[in-house]
Amino acid sequence: LIIIIMIDYLIILDFEATCERNISKYPNEIIEFPMVLINTKTLEVLKIFREYVRPTLNPILTSFCTELTGIEQNKVDASDTFNIVFERVVFWVEEFMKEYQITDYNQFAFVTCGDWDLNKMLPAQCQLCKQQFNYDITIPPYFKQWINIKVLFKDYFKIKYRKQSSGESCGMVKMLSDLNLELVGKHHSGLDDSLNIGEIAKELLKRGQRFYITRSYD
Repeated sequence: LIIIIMIDYLIILDFEATCERNISKYPNEIIEFPMVLINTKTLEVLKIFREYVRPTLNPILTSFCTELTGIEQNKVDASDTFNIVFERVVFWVEEFMKEYQITDYNQFAFVTCGDWDLNKMLPAQCQLCKQQFNYDITIPPYFKQWINIKVLFKDYFKIKYRKQSSGESCGMVKMLSDLNLELVGKHHSGLDDSLNIGEIAKELLKRGQRFYITRSYD
């Protein structure tokens, strides 16, 4: 089911999480929560949110994780745990809604590069908070529907994605390249990736690509 809506604003999101080299089932925890707000008509970046998060299951970052993300141990040590950071995330979104007089959740949408961030990682992080500390975190409905930019990119170029030995054939770097855009900043920095995904979204909007919710859950 494709949901067609008039989307006035996009919030680009790209988590960074704890990880270890060659361990696919490593228990990931969110350590960077960035959001970039874009007006779909003017293509202007209106607001940026970024907070680091202190992991609790594996509080010491692996050297691989630091090398990959650029996030140092002292950054997460000085940060709040997820339950506190997420309260500020929700406050930021709701303040944006007030400021821009958003009365319907369908007037804006989160944009991710893949489904992992909102389909898997956010629910898993909330579940971990429940298991570890008995914190009940309610995921607002606007986090339960999103636009996977890879799907729109596929639509625009009329190509099919094929899994390859190196991973998905269409990652952020390839999308930037195919749209003649430059990678800015550090790949696997959550904020830099969010800004780059934002550039992909803006370019697709300029080229007339229709934006729609590609995945949701109740």
